[in-house]
Amino acid sequence: MIVTRGTPEVYVNSISLVLTWEECLANCTQNDLCVAVHTIGDGNCQIFEFGDLQTVKRSNDIDSKFAYKVKNENASTCPADDTIGETNSIIGINGTSGRQVYIEYTISYDQTSQSWNFQSMRPLRCFSAAYKMFKRALGPWCITMPVTTPRKYTESASICARTSNSVLSGLDTPEEFEYIKEQVARKRWLNASYPLYASWLSGVRKPECVGNPSCQGLSAFSFADPTLSANPTGYLFNPGKPDGTGEDCLAFRVNSDRTCGIDDIPWVFIKKVTEDFSGNIEDDFRCDQDRTSDNSTWMRGLVCGLPPY
Repeated sequence: MIVTRGTPEVYVNSISLVLTWEECLANCTQNDLCVAVHTIGDGNCQIFEFGDLQTVKRSNDIDSKFAYKVKNENASTCPADDTIGETNSIIGINGTSGRQVYIEYTISYDQTSQSWNFQSMRPLRCFSAAYKMFKRALGPWCITMPVTTPRKYTESASICARTSNSVLSGLDTPEEFEYIKEQVARKRWLNASYPLYASWLSGVRKPECVGNPSCQGLSAFSFADPTLSANPTGYLFNPGKPDGTGEDCLAFRVNSDRTCGIDDIPWVFIKKVTEDFSGNIEDDFRCDQDRTSDNSTWMRGLVCGLPPY
């Protein structure tokens, strides 16, 4: 918090609390969405959240205390003066709905008017409190991992679309991988002995890469996740995977030794009756299994994702 003296001039809303100045500062520090606080004497704490405050005029009144929050992640020491500004973004939690919120903002100081200026974009929120937000290079992204009865890949993609108009999500960074690992532990999947469980992710092997040794790693797959990086680092594969032996889809899998990793689950070659009920049999290749061929792992989860809105 940058502590100085000032008087809010332009704002659309504020929260008033009966707190000492030290308590007022602590309240803002602990509130993800608080950007600034103001008081005239103890017991009158005025809290401003991102988007509520536009302008604060410098004051010579020693009782008109003002403080604002900066992330300033690259600074190793406190700034020398109170005119520091920044352009940054924050991910916070709405105290009422529990939904995560993404806000881009700019704080600047105008020497001519002797005022601090606060500008914020409209807050973007995850679909529900069940989603965790991550900051990606291509924009913020919200992820959740619901548990279902054993599901096939295509069924899982449909469930994501029906529940929140989302898609099967990829894992852009190791932090996203760790989040899914935490969800797996919370759902007690690591305690299961038989069967083990896995969760579908975005990622289907490209047709031209089936049985093609020139296709290596993630470049052999196509993804429905629109903000996934060109070279995502969150797909931490099990040893020897992906092996490229067949048409397959990607999943987050709990292994028999209770470690976790990304695996490529083989597609199934099946025979199906044509839809015109002619009795003709056709060959079909698709991600059409809800468990591994040895029945040791069931596809109990799906990782859905969508941008905040």
